Amino acid sequence: MTKCSKQFLSNAGGNTAIYRPDLVRHSYFPVVDETISESFLSVIYVSILFSFSSIYLSIYLSIYLSIYLYAYFWLLIYLSIYLSIYLSICILLLSVCIFLSANLSIYLSAYFCLLNYLSIYLSIYLFFVPFLSVIVILTLFLSSFIIILSLPFFFHSFLFPLP
Repeated sequence: MTKCSKQFLSNAGGNTAIYRPDLVRHSYFPVVDETISESFLSVIYVSILFSFSSIYLSIYLSIYLSIYLYAYFWLLIYLSIYLSIYLSICILLLSVCIFLSANLSIYLSAYFCLLNYLSIYLSIYLFFVPFLSVIVILTLFLSSFIIILSLPFFFHSFLFPLP
């Protein structure tokens, strides 16, 4: 035994630490057990894999949703344009018919001009629907995630009610 180990073993009473030179590689840091270091490395490895898989999944979902919403976006733009043209033509025909048939044509033409502006606002609203649909999709995803997280608590309170 070395001089240091004899000194530490002789003071082995109460809370005194026992010096073991076979477990010390450096003068300040003891050697960690190999099973702990392997489990720590496996946790790091799993966390790195999980982070890369989540990044890959988020990129894949963003590309898929952008392609889907891009097609949906242009479809809604075309629908809004056709709807506004259709409403404008209908309002124009109705205002011409009312103008030819009655004395109330001034008031009714003003009313149909308001309907024409309403069709323009409707087309603007349909232009922004894809952005609103993204917000709706995100809120549905978050609400379903919250519901899934709360299911164990619900079943636990259902199966084991408080007395």
